[in-house]
Amino acid sequence: MIPSVNESGSRTIGLLAYLYGPGRHEEHTDPHLVASFDGMSPDPGRDPAATLKDLQQLLDQPVMALPRHARPAKHVWHTSVHAAADDRILTDEEWGEFARRIVGLVASGRIIASSTRMLTRVLPIA
Repeated sequence: MIPSVNESGSRTIGLLAYLYGPGRHEEHTDPHLVASFDGMSPDPGRDPAATLKDLQQLLDQPVMALPRHARPAKHVWHTSVHAAADDRILTDEEWGEFARRIVGLVASGRIIASSTRMLTRVLPIA
């Protein structure tokens, strides 16, 4: 697995538009969720009734629940990970497990990472 460190951001909807779009070099060929905190997050890549706005509002709920003065300016954390060219193709379940492991390690403070399968998480950064 090859991680790519990305800067924190402030626009969840902008990141989602990029991730669900074609990418900069047409690398986003099948954008969809492989993991979520509840397993029921709206996925505009698989559900035609789900919108990017639906997903953005769900992801931003923890930040929006904070008083305005306590909201971090840059609350969007995005990590991209892709397999090496000689790695086998992973299933969505395997990518989902990998995503959960990365988020767990970052949340525990054991690693600080910002990381082409889509692995994205919006976290409130205090």
